[in-house]
Amino acid sequence: MLLNYLRTALRNIRRHRVHSLLNIAGLSIGMACAIIILQWVRLEFNYDRYHTNADRIYRLATDFNFGNFQARAATSAHPVGPTLQRDFDEVEKAVRFRGSWGNSIVTTGDRAFAENRMYFADHTVFEIFSFTLIHGDPGTALAAPYKIVLTRDAALKYFGTIDVVGKPMQINNPRFAALQHGPQVTVTGVMENVPPNSHLRFSMLLSFETYYQGNEAQRQRWTGDIDNYTYLLLAPNGDVEALVKKFPNFVQAHLEQSVKEAGAGYDLFLQPLTRIHLHSNLAGDTSDRYHFYKVIALLVTAVLILMIASINFINLSNPRLAGRAKEVGIRKAL
Repeated sequence: MLLNYLRTALRNIRRHRVHSLLNIAGLSIGMACAIIILQWVRLEFNYDRYHTNADRIYRLATDFNFGNFQARAATSAHPVGPTLQRDFDEVEKAVRFRGSWGNSIVTTGDRAFAENRMYFADHTVFEIFSFTLIHGDPGTALAAPYKIVLTRDAALKYFGTIDVVGKPMQINNPRFAALQHGPQVTVTGVMENVPPNSHLRFSMLLSFETYYQGNEAQRQRWTGDIDNYTYLLLAPNGDVEALVKKFPNFVQAHLEQSVKEAGAGYDLFLQPLTRIHLHSNLAGDTSDRYHFYKVIALLVTAVLILMIASINFINLSNPRLAGRAKEVGIRKAL
């Protein structure tokens, strides 16, 4: 019976080649477009969810109130993260990221490239995020000054191999002008490439201690240099709302007296890691603003494409149904 139906279908397709081609191609293209868009939407909604502790990771953001300057930023001050980790049981670990100024010229032997995806990071980065280290010790790779961890692609680009632990690199950037030992760093680790569904994109991580070499005054500044992206790993039983309620007193206890007297200051708040990519709308964000609405617009577009393709298929098929009425009747009689 099925073989008979297949023969009949093929016979009808050959008999009405143009009509069949239009009908099948229209529906196929519509379904293909919808599937591609839905796969992209699925990727967007899964940003940063690959981290093992994604549901416990929060980004610390700042609500500024400096007189005429009012802003909400994705960044925070230098000592905030480490102090929260030290003083509050709700905070298990803290890590800071900080971008370098513009392009850096990275040199290894006879290879030199302009690099704009370089961040400073604390050594706790591998304890909080699920970035896989291929070579090196995750506990010490970024613990000391002048240490750097490369992604797989960066290691291949600069050295042609991923077996590069212990090799030197030369980095020229205005931020390194005050470094005591020059801009030479040592590779202490190689990690897998950052997944495409990550709001943090980098090709190399410099130890945060490198930033403080010749720049020690910044380590304890609560105002004036608030350019760090700070992430907190909360304890499994940590109460997020209770922690946020402690932030006002925490900030007031550490702000400089001159800032308080001027009536200025800032508040802190938390953003869940898995909502940053689509829902964050802060100054200094690493993600595209209003991205959620763009994703929803494409999702609606996919549904409309599928509906149009289906309606078009039905409209093209209806005229042929009348012509096959006698065939259907004979089949039923038989």
